[in-house]
Amino acid sequence: MSMEESISLEETNKIRISLGLKPLTEDKEPNNSAEAAAEKNYAKQRERERKENENKRIYDSIAK
Repeated sequence: MSMEESISLEETNKIRISLGLKPLTEDKEPNNSAEAAAEKNYAKQRERERKENENKRIYDSIAK
């Protein structure tokens, strides 16, 4: 069984500073521009696929 512990940002920064690392900042909205771009690309691809499927369905119904 694993036991999970957490420490506050303040405590984390004290440890990081003592190790010579930069302190972490409390960002409300992480700057994940690559992730946002990926999500946007995925949404565009899904929309293209939806339109292609709709066009195929229409074409198939006309061909009958």
